[in-house]
Amino acid sequence: MAPRPRSRRNTGLPLNVYTNRGAYVWRHPVTGKVYGLGSNRQAAFAQAHEANLTVLDLLEKPRLVHRIAGRPETLFDWLETYKGILDKRFDDEKIAKSTRDNMKQRCNTIAEAIGETILKELTTRTIADFLKRYDGKERMAQAMRSLLLDIFREAVAAGWCERNPVEVTRAERVETKRQRLSLDQFMAIHAKAKEKGPIWLVHFLELAILTGQRRGDLAKMRYKDMQDVWLNVVQQKNKKTDAVGHKVAIPLELQIAGFSLQATIASTRNVVSQYLVHHIKQAGRAKVGSKIREHTIAEEFAAIREEVGIVGDNPPTIHEIRSLSARLYKDKYGEEFAQALLGHKSVKMAALYQDERDGWFRPKIAG
Repeated sequence: MAPRPRSRRNTGLPLNVYTNRGAYVWRHPVTGKVYGLGSNRQAAFAQAHEANLTVLDLLEKPRLVHRIAGRPETLFDWLETYKGILDKRFDDEKIAKSTRDNMKQRCNTIAEAIGETILKELTTRTIADFLKRYDGKERMAQAMRSLLLDIFREAVAAGWCERNPVEVTRAERVETKRQRLSLDQFMAIHAKAKEKGPIWLVHFLELAILTGQRRGDLAKMRYKDMQDVWLNVVQQKNKKTDAVGHKVAIPLELQIAGFSLQATIASTRNVVSQYLVHHIKQAGRAKVGSKIREHTIAEEFAAIREEVGIVGDNPPTIHEIRSLSARLYKDKYGEEFAQALLGHKSVKMAALYQDERDGWFRPKIAG
């Protein structure tokens, strides 16, 4: 809405300010709504200037007053400092490299959108408006809000601002929509892998359901990890934060869903390799006997899963084999055995299965 022409009595008044019966009023330039400012000229003009800055979206931007007092600290300035904090967390082995890199990339996204905002004047509304761009993308909204919380938590601790404007924003509630993998579906995937290959995927699938381990831990299993009647696994959910890892000794006598751990391991001995899951022929730059990369495992699994008709918006991922394994072992040997095999720690399981001599968990088959 264009501003109304000034009458002679309103000449010299601030933008959008008018007089009305001896008092001052401010008219919103977009909605036309009128707000009373009182009769005190100085106070009325100060309020009008602030309102005009708000309407023009300049209140949180550097202004003349900041040029006089010195350059104000913006969110962009703090984000550069915060990236140094992330580097230190990585150096101290508190976060993984991939986590640090992802957080830095999101910092760049934040900087591009609201980086020019003066840090001490940044409002909850600014944060809420920024997060609105992720409507319909609940997980990304959740990740961004979590990052912003940490950014401002560190800023408050460092004295760059006095409060955390993110704390009162609404947190997105994300429901896990991924489908579970049934035993019938697993057997269909296994059969298709045997039919079409690669053979290492068959070995991976069998080891996954027999041991209940994560993809990364399965990929690095070696023949030398077998000692006596155990397959020793040092679980590492996070390669950076888990310096030692949770140690689980898996009984080689395990059998589930018609598979035998000893038989599966024996079937993997087809070429010279130190890894249980390995290339049996040259594949690009991958040599015979070399370890299979984790993303290659995930890609091959997804391809076979689609071939057997398991599709949809959220089809079961390779991680669901671990969940299926846990359910099968829970039914066969009980909850404590299944949880100990997966590496879920508790006082009760430590008392049942942890060897005080070396700290290894040794889930034993009852009877």
